[in-house]
Amino acid sequence: MPDGISAETAALVEPLTVAWHAVRRSGLADGGTAFVVGGGPIGLGLLLAAKAHGARFVAVSEVSEARKQLARDLGADLVLDPTQEDVVSRIRQEVPGGVDVSYEASGAGKPAVDALLGSLRKGGHAVSVAAGRPAEFDPNQLMTTEINYTGSFGYNGPDFPAVIAAIHDGRLSPDGLISDRIALEDAPEKGYAELADNAGGHVKILVHP
Repeated sequence: MPDGISAETAALVEPLTVAWHAVRRSGLADGGTAFVVGGGPIGLGLLLAAKAHGARFVAVSEVSEARKQLARDLGADLVLDPTQEDVVSRIRQEVPGGVDVSYEASGAGKPAVDALLGSLRKGGHAVSVAAGRPAEFDPNQLMTTEINYTGSFGYNGPDFPAVIAAIHDGRLSPDGLISDRIALEDAPEKGYAELADNAGGHVKILVHP
């Protein structure tokens, strides 16, 4: 790590590379628009990575109150709750014609994929980043809109140095993703069990030895 990056921040580099890789694959341009379906650890990382790539507008769809607030705190231009409103209609109100890129980071199946594709402009890029429930969709939708639909899994060579450089020069400020800090001996109860019982209340729990 370069000087000035703490061990806590360094611990966030690996998950952020997953988001960075997806944004890189999407071809998001400086000044572009984006929609992230799901505001968990990867979804919020996508928000940060999209902003670091110069996106002028990023919307996030999420149901957890804690994660919705964190998305706002991290710079989302619009935060939506899919249980309360039609997110596709709202996105198209904010960005006439649809966004340039969209990312599916929820694993919620058909409703998430419908939002992923429905929010895009013609010729836009949709990226599946999360594993989850299978989803059916009409491939004619891709044909008639010329949407590019692809997947993104993990990361590769360029992503780690790119994320480290973005943190070092201030384009990425990921410390807000840390939702708790616990001692090593507390990891079973306050780490694994807590995430199993209250996943929506957390993003990243750091273990300090």
